[in-house]
Amino acid sequence: MKKSFDNLPESYKETIKVSLPFIIIVLLFVLVGKFGISQVVALRNQIIKAEKSEKTLTEKLNILKTLSQTPTQYINAVSAALPSSSPTISAISQLKLIAANNSINLSEIKAGTPTEDAKLSFVNISFLAVGTRENIMNFMKNLENSAPISRIDKIRISESGGIESVNISMKTYWADLPKTIPTVTQPVTDLNASEKQLMLTVSAYLQPTFSAILPSSGEVNTAPFGQ
Repeated sequence: MKKSFDNLPESYKETIKVSLPFIIIVLLFVLVGKFGISQVVALRNQIIKAEKSEKTLTEKLNILKTLSQTPTQYINAVSAALPSSSPTISAISQLKLIAANNSINLSEIKAGTPTEDAKLSFVNISFLAVGTRENIMNFMKNLENSAPISRIDKIRISESGGIESVNISMKTYWADLPKTIPTVTQPVTDLNASEKQLMLTVSAYLQPTFSAILPSSGEVNTAPFGQ
């Protein structure tokens, strides 16, 4: 290759010598420029991703601020309508309360073994309700609009002397709370119109009530073990 270069005319040699530094500079510029462009593109993609994340977080924050203003009674009502654990005790408490409010004699209350499912679990509750037809109808209507959510599966009615005896079997439901929470950048949607209406409907349900057990009055024994 050196001999070939030596055989070139002097004018060619001078041209090559003069052009060689320029060619090297151009090659370096191309290589460095290509690397720099890729870096700029990567940086721009990161900026776009960050802007999208910031927008998502801002939207989520605004929605969460709106949801945080939801009255506490709505949240409690939804939790009572579909609790996170078996509502057997609260369901039976509701049955007795509604029966008492409608002059219904309630007996033979039985709760089956809970049937648990990943999405929706339930427990079977059966009982005998005795009363006048009007009171039975009011009892059934109140039961339909009470928490926790229940569905009547079977009903058998017998009547004697204007008094009805009704054997009822119903399912009362509950569902586990979510096991995981969304990622920080995952969008969150506000409640739609039907969901808001459902929340209002559920909040109107008769809520379970429990009597507080007050401590007995009297003097306190400071030495219960005789010491």
